Amino acid sequence: MSPEQMRGEPLSVSTDVYGMGAVLWEVLVGRSLFSWSTSLIDAQRRASRGAPAPSTYRRDLPPALDAVCLKALAREPEHRYGSAGEMCDALERASREFPPLPSRREIAFWVNELLGARIASRRAKVAEVRRARGAAAPHVDATRGCRWP
Repeated sequence: MSPEQMRGEPLSVSTDVYGMGAVLWEVLVGRSLFSWSTSLIDAQRRASRGAPAPSTYRRDLPPALDAVCLKALAREPEHRYGSAGEMCDALERASREFPPLPSRREIAFWVNELLGARIASRRAKVAEVRRARGAAAPHVDATRGCRWP
């Protein structure tokens, strides 16, 4: 949970960015960011402390990855990335110093190669349901995903 969730504040895109930051931290470090506890007080205490830099546990990580992860995990929503796309762009830039990550275009190509037929089938079903309801079909750009009118 993001700190604002624990405080009972409204959720926003930055809440999801916090979640992505937590997943990124755990992928980079190979362990849970916070120990699990059912106590709300323990969870609030952990969130108020903030997260240690991933390089605290993995000395081989470049500072640029630490910066991306810690910005996504900022305690206050206004200090996080404004969107998942913004975080993705920062991660792509930071990954140039580490084992290179595939670009969005490469990922889109691989997903299309692996799941193209299944995606096309689902897309057709969604379009059929939308037509039956009188709604417009989505515009699809393989490099950017779906954009609904």
